[in-house]
Amino acid sequence: MFFCLVGLAASQISPMVLSVNVLNQLENIIQTRVILADAQSQSIALVVEFSDGGPFRPARVFSSSGQVSFVPGGFAISGLASDPIGTAHLLSWYCSADMGPRVSNIQLRFTPLSSQGSGLPFVLSVTAQPNIAGITARNIHFHMLDIGGWNSEKTTMALQHDAIAIDPAAAGVTVDIVRKIQAGMDPNDHADDVLVFGIMYVCQDLRTRNISDNQLLSDSRFTLNGNGPRIDPRTDLSAPLQGMMLLYCG
Repeated sequence: MFFCLVGLAASQISPMVLSVNVLNQLENIIQTRVILADAQSQSIALVVEFSDGGPFRPARVFSSSGQVSFVPGGFAISGLASDPIGTAHLLSWYCSADMGPRVSNIQLRFTPLSSQGSGLPFVLSVTAQPNIAGITARNIHFHMLDIGGWNSEKTTMALQHDAIAIDPAAAGVTVDIVRKIQAGMDPNDHADDVLVFGIMYVCQDLRTRNISDNQLLSDSRFTLNGNGPRIDPRTDLSAPLQGMMLLYCG
């Protein structure tokens, strides 16, 4: 008589990540199911990192079956149970906290640790698709509007805001400056990225700038024949419009 053990052999002393699957993607969280195995059923710590094409960086994750603990180079979810067959755990990654409000192709790397050492990392490719409008609306606490010329002092000030609106035609505004502002204080941390909007002039009538309400009521350029409201103030419909609206540049 003999028994066949499905899972890890006793000689396999390092912990293993058998599989990782994405279960759900909420507004700013990606939920995963991770199966951990260890021949001696030891408690495992799982280091989770992410990369959007650059170096891997610590990912903000949590799990109801483990606790966050600090390890060299980042932090891990510790106290995760395992056995030779494999034990499933639910882990959630705050993708918007690490990536900001952006759609990105990401690699998640899961590295198991135990008293016996470190196991081989498991890499999973995912697409982070946060609710950009919702996250943005709830995270703009400080904004900046500037229609004048641009300089390094304004760039430094812009980096301290969540969103800014600038005139792309203003002196000193360049593609490189916009990209620098969008990258935030730390170019390697997307969580501090700045939303940059461009101001486009399309429908503001600058002729009314220094005219009072009473003057407008008696000005034939705006009252015309007085037969009804007229939104368009032009007497010549072929004349260009002037004004402003906000457009997302990023």
